[in-house]
Amino acid sequence: MTLDFITNSYDSHRNGYSNSLNVDKLNSWKRKTTVDYWRHERMYSSLKPIILAYPKSTWLTVGDGRYGTDANYLISNGVENVIASDISDTLLKIALNDKFITQYKIENAENLSFENNSFDFVLCKESYHHFPRPALALYEMLRIAKNAVILIEPQDSNILIPARFGLRTLIKWTKHGIKNSIKKQIGKEPYYCYGNYEEVGNYVYSISEREIEKVALGLNYDMVSFKGINDSYADGVEFEEADGNSKLFKKIKKNIKSSDLRTQKGLQSAGLLTAIIFKKMPNKECILELETRGFINRLLPKNPYV
Repeated sequence: MTLDFITNSYDSHRNGYSNSLNVDKLNSWKRKTTVDYWRHERMYSSLKPIILAYPKSTWLTVGDGRYGTDANYLISNGVENVIASDISDTLLKIALNDKFITQYKIENAENLSFENNSFDFVLCKESYHHFPRPALALYEMLRIAKNAVILIEPQDSNILIPARFGLRTLIKWTKHGIKNSIKKQIGKEPYYCYGNYEEVGNYVYSISEREIEKVALGLNYDMVSFKGINDSYADGVEFEEADGNSKLFKKIKKNIKSSDLRTQKGLQSAGLLTAIIFKKMPNKECILELETRGFINRLLPKNPYV
C-alpha cells in the first residue's frame, strides 16, 4: 500500500503540468514586472549572500518544474553553472527552448542520480512540501551538495520554541494548552492543526528551525542559518503589473506588512522559512552577508565522539 501511494504521488506530480498546462500563466512566469514575480523575488533575495560570496559556484535546483524559474533567477544574478531539475520536464523543455534556462535534468528528488558532492549548492524552493518522503529528499540533496543545501519552504506554525518567541505568544499557547486539557477531561477532541493535503494526494510537509537543526546536528555539520519571510497570495497576481496604481499590489503589500508586524511582536512565526544547512563553515564574506541581510547564524556543537 505504501509503495503504491508513493508511486501514485510521483505519477501525479509528473503529470501535473501536462494535465493543467496554462499557456497564459506560463507566459506570465517569463515576465519580471508582475506582482507574482515581486513576491518570489522577495524570497529569492535570501540567496544573495551565497551568490555574492561564491560567484563561481555550481548549483542544482530541485523541484524546479515551474518553467525553471529558480534556475533563471540564479542565472539572472550571475551564476553561470546551474542545472534545473524536476520530476517532469514538461515546462523545462519549453524553458530551455526559450533560453530561459541553460540546462535541465529529469530527477526524482528522493533518488537523485548525481555523485556525492556534485554541486556547490542545492536549492529547493517551495517544492520540499510536495514530496511524499521529504526527509529522503533532504538527505539526497545533502549527499550531492558540497557546501550547503538551501530550503525556502512553508514554516510549521505548530512548533513553538519558547526562547525564540515573545511573551504574548507564550501566553496564547498556554491558553491553548489549558483549553485542550479541559477538553480532554470532558471527553472532547483537543484542538490541533494537523496541516493540509493537496488535491494530488500529498501531505503539505512544512519545516521548522528545530527540525533542520536536528538534521545538521545528526550529521555533525558546523552551522545552520535561518530567515523568516512573510508572503501573501491572491488570484491574479501572475498577470498584475507591480506598479503604484495596482490595487491588488497594494493589498499584497499591506497583507505582508501586517504579517511582518505580527511576527516582530512575537504573535506568529513567519509564513515561510529560508533554512541553510552548511556542510562546512562558509567563508567570512558569506557569514557577514547573511548577518547583514537578517539571517540568524547558529553555530552547532561538534559531536565529541566522532
